[in-house]
Amino acid sequence: IQLFKVAMLLDAVSPKPMLLFTDELLQLAVSFLDLIEVNMPRLSQAAGRNELAAIQQRALEAIQHNGGWMLEKDMRKLVEIDCNWSETANILRHLEETQQISRVMWKMPGEKEAWMLFLPGIQDKLAKEGVIKVTKT
Repeated sequence: IQLFKVAMLLDAVSPKPMLLFTDELLQLAVSFLDLIEVNMPRLSQAAGRNELAAIQQRALEAIQHNGGWMLEKDMRKLVEIDCNWSETANILRHLEETQQISRVMWKMPGEKEAWMLFLPGIQDKLAKEGVIKVTKT
């Protein structure tokens, strides 16, 4: 909808409005949206009937701001402010099943094992660098 509105506005202010959606006009409108609203994909991702979508998005952002990984217990503390333990479990299960995160058991030297959440690709990167040692998935 936003794309069509921007395309209509761009056409309306052109020297010769065609009142027609062309590939060129739509590509120009996409470019404008990309420049103006960098958060547009996040806005549309949280659309719909899922009342937990905003909490889920906040969880993903927290992992992203933490370098792409986070202790599961820390994530639970963050999201359980706004939802119960069952909803938290559903959020984490959904993120894992849709491969938006991976959940693995890990151990830091001198620490006990704990569940860790990773964004795609981060787990392998940290394992190759020797930062973490995965014990089970």
